[in-house]
Amino acid sequence: MAFTENCRVTANTNRKYRKMRNALVALSVMLSFSVHAAVRMDGIEFSSLPGDKIEIRMQFDGTPPDPTGYTIEQPARIALDLKDVTSGLGSKYHPLGSGNARSVTVVEAGDRTRVIVSCLLYTSPSPRDS
Repeated sequence: MAFTENCRVTANTNRKYRKMRNALVALSVMLSFSVHAAVRMDGIEFSSLPGDKIEIRMQFDGTPPDPTGYTIEQPARIALDLKDVTSGLGSKYHPLGSGNARSVTVVEAGDRTRVIVSCLLYTSPSPRDS
């Protein structure tokens, strides 16, 4: 009889530990999602500027991260990566049709959103915060 009681106590203890472990796992998953909540790009606008330049303004639902990026000379492209940003835009492709910048493409890839500006000729970008 002592053996049966001992098994019952062990089974109850194991159930309690399993419940506690499951609760801790669920809590840690919820916390990791809240800490890594992505910012969403809600809008993108374009304005022509003097000197054959174009201004690209992106709107977000929170504070976006500092972009990282690179340029390509052939074909002429400017690419900006926004880590932990999702795209809430209705379209990926945005034709510009005037000046050196011809189009902007916005795509999600893994944990980032990439903004690609296609140009006729290579030029270095000049970012501006506002």
